[in-house]
Amino acid sequence: MLKETITAMVLLLASNSVAAEFPSKVSIKIGNSMSSGTAAIARVIAEHLSGHLPGNPVVNIEAVEGARGVQLARQMATTEPKDGSVVAMTSMSVLHNFLIDPAGYDFSVADTVWLGAFANTIVYCVTARANPAALTDEGIIIGAANKASDFYRNGMMLKNLINPSAQLVSGFTNEVEIMAALERGEIQAYCGPTRSTYEREKRADIQQIVAGIGDPQALEARGVSDLFKDVDGLDRDVLEFSTFPTKWFYTMGLPAGTSPEIAEVYREALRSLNADVDFIAEFTARVPEYQFRPGDMLSEAIKIHLATDPAVIERARQITQ
Repeated sequence: MLKETITAMVLLLASNSVAAEFPSKVSIKIGNSMSSGTAAIARVIAEHLSGHLPGNPVVNIEAVEGARGVQLARQMATTEPKDGSVVAMTSMSVLHNFLIDPAGYDFSVADTVWLGAFANTIVYCVTARANPAALTDEGIIIGAANKASDFYRNGMMLKNLINPSAQLVSGFTNEVEIMAALERGEIQAYCGPTRSTYEREKRADIQQIVAGIGDPQALEARGVSDLFKDVDGLDRDVLEFSTFPTKWFYTMGLPAGTSPEIAEVYREALRSLNADVDFIAEFTARVPEYQFRPGDMLSEAIKIHLATDPAVIERARQITQ
C-alpha cells in the first residue's frame, strides 16, 4: 500500500511538471476525411478539450486518410511526436484487423497508449426505403468498403453465417459511396451505419433498418432484429469477438512510447471533460449511445481482446476474409 501511494505521488509530481511545459497546440488526428461523421464528433471533443488541458492549448482536427485508419495507426506507432502535441481518435477495427491479419501490418497497433472510449454502439443493416429487400433474399447484393472496414467484415459474416447466396461488392472508398450505390440500385443492402450516425443524419427518410449487429439487449431496446440471433457455438464466440470495435467506439490514444506522465495528464483531462455537463449535452445530442470509459478500462479490454483464443481468431479469419 505504501509503495502504491509513493508511486502515485511521484506520478502526480511528474504530471505537474509536464503540465507546466505542455504544448500550446494539439492536433486530434482522425483516420477519416474531414467530411466524415468521425470528424464531426472530433470537433465537439476538440471544442471542449482545450479547457481541460494545461494552458488551454489550441486544439485542431487533422485528417490522415488511408486504409480506413491503418495509416494513422502506423504513424501513431512509429513517427508521431510523443510530447503530447498529437492525440488520435481512432477505431478499434484497426486493432481487430491486426489480430485477424497480422502479416498485413509492419507495426504493432497494441503499443498505442490508450486514453478512453466515448461510446458503446450497435450497427444497423439497411436497405433503400424506396427499394426494400430482405437480407435472406436469393443473391442479394451487399455493399462494402475494403477488407479493413467494418462494412466488409459485417458483409462477410452475413454471407457466411446467414445467406451463402449473397454477393459482396467491395471496393467502395467510404460510406457515402456505398449509400449512393444503394440509392442507384447497384446494391440492395449494407451493414455499417451506427445508431448515432443513422439518427444524427435522419437516414430513416432514405434507408430502412432490416436488422442489427451488436449487443442483443441494446438491439431489442431499439426494436431492431438481431441479425445473428440464431448463431451459436464457436460462431457465437466469433460474433462476440467481432463486435469489439463497436462496443469500444470513438477511442482516443497517444503515440506509442509516450511517457506515463503525459498520458496521465490526458487521462485526467478526459475524466474532467466527461464530467463537464456542457460537453455531455452537446456530445449526446450527436451520439445518443454515449458511454465514456477511461483509459484503464479500455486498456484492460484491449489486453483481453489481444488474448482471444486462437481458435476463435482462426474461425473469424475464415468467416470475414
